[in-house]
Amino acid sequence: MKINSEPNQDDIPDKKLRSLSQGVLKLAGIINDLIKTANVYDDEEFQPDMGYGFSLGAEKNISAIVKFVNDSSNDAARLSKKARTSDDIEGWNGVSKRLKVLSSLLSIISSLSNADCSDYKIETDKLSQIILTTLKTLSEAGKTVKLGNKTQLYDDGVRLPLGFEPLYNQTLIPAAFPRDVPIVAPEKVYVDLVPILEEFRHLLKMFNFSSYEQFLDFTRGFSDKSPSLVARSLLFVIFIPPNRKILGKMMMANVIENSICAYLKLDLSKEFRMNRNVQFWTSTYGCSIFCNLIQDYCFNKARQRERIEFELESIGRLIDEVDRAVNNPDIQTTTVEQIYLNWIVLQASLTMEVYLTQGFGLGLYANFELEYINFYLGDVIYPSILRCLSSFQTLNQNVRKGKKIKPDTIAERLQLYEFQSHLSRATFFSIRGFLKKNRLETPQIISDSVGDKQNTRYTHRFAALMHVRIPTFISWGDYRRISGDLDRRVSNDLAEASKIFESVKNQVNSLGLQGPFFDHLKTLATANMITTKLLSTMDIKKKLIFEKNDDLSIYPTFKLV
Repeated sequence: MKINSEPNQDDIPDKKLRSLSQGVLKLAGIINDLIKTANVYDDEEFQPDMGYGFSLGAEKNISAIVKFVNDSSNDAARLSKKARTSDDIEGWNGVSKRLKVLSSLLSIISSLSNADCSDYKIETDKLSQIILTTLKTLSEAGKTVKLGNKTQLYDDGVRLPLGFEPLYNQTLIPAAFPRDVPIVAPEKVYVDLVPILEEFRHLLKMFNFSSYEQFLDFTRGFSDKSPSLVARSLLFVIFIPPNRKILGKMMMANVIENSICAYLKLDLSKEFRMNRNVQFWTSTYGCSIFCNLIQDYCFNKARQRERIEFELESIGRLIDEVDRAVNNPDIQTTTVEQIYLNWIVLQASLTMEVYLTQGFGLGLYANFELEYINFYLGDVIYPSILRCLSSFQTLNQNVRKGKKIKPDTIAERLQLYEFQSHLSRATFFSIRGFLKKNRLETPQIISDSVGDKQNTRYTHRFAALMHVRIPTFISWGDYRRISGDLDRRVSNDLAEASKIFESVKNQVNSLGLQGPFFDHLKTLATANMITTKLLSTMDIKKKLIFEKNDDLSIYPTFKLV
């Protein structure tokens, strides 16, 4: 704290201590500015004014600071070689390692926060190597924690770091500084930095992306790992660097158009530029919606779901606008406009899928609610995704007929979503069967009265989906009517579920699909096929439990114990 409270960092006489002080403050300043710029934080995670009056190295040039810290690290390394006692050798070596870690962190975060995905000059291989070297140095620096952290036992039995005087230190920090914040143990700092550096290394993949779809898929996947706030902020800053703000709409429109072309493997850029309707829809609605989606996925999980609700409302307005124009019998529409409609419906369906499936990770759903959720996934959302992907695949095949092209990623996604659609339908029928056999606990009263508060979670729980007209919204009341029709068509829900699970297992085997995902899928389908088949024919007294799967989190494994 004495370092941070020094009125002028240049007045610190020792060069190595001065470089450490300036480097730490500069690092704190860069991270502070980065998080404020990205604006993907909650109040519980970060407060913009956490500088508490400190300059945080704002007046210092980053290159000069990095050079100064590096020089100090080299000086400490030379002193370690000249030292004669083991304590001095270990001590100066520890100082050198810690300063080297600080220098590397400054270089990495500064490079990433000022990088531009459209600028290929950034040397990702070199930056990746720096991160790997830093991870190694971090491990070595962590072993030096025991050095210099000596404690002193006072007469009252309190043990404090040597030279640490609480009352004196209290007078040095600003009045607004939170005095109840716990001091992080030095060894924990080095341990916590390892996953953060791994996240930085993972972010380097973004510099190889060229389409919006790639950024969106990457952001969704990255978000599932619950990354740190710094990494989430870096992700959004890399995607939209400050120099794009002036021409943001124009550039974002190009990003969207290029993404659609990349999806189809067709160059339709000229057609997009010449179509006034598409240009109007993109500039008026599309740019802000699809840019906000990237930002939404950079928030923590709970806040993401809240923000996605608002994005679904905006996407719904865009779909209505485009659909009215494309399907107006009095107006002749172009192929580009139909492609545009299919693409935004696809994005809406994918966003709705994320909105529903995130509830599993947040623990929002009771087991009996999986009936409605899996019905919605299997009968509404996944079929919508499959329709859009099929239309793109058909268009691609018609235009490129007879030409030799690379393996089609659309075909791979079609296959994946077909499996997920079957699994959702099988899970839906399973839950229906379990409910009919009283194998699951349900609320004692489910009132059909709109004014009844006990019915609120069923009528309004997924109200965000009602803003999107394509795919069609099916309310709880509509679902109850559909469920009644199913009762007349399907006599045994568990037997139907068992057939679908068996079909999924056989299809994976017949196609010879390999990999961890398909191995988990086969295991899940086999286990659930057996359980549902047994319960469909026999009255087994064993208890039914739902076991969560890490790789297929939205589909539980049914077990009898």
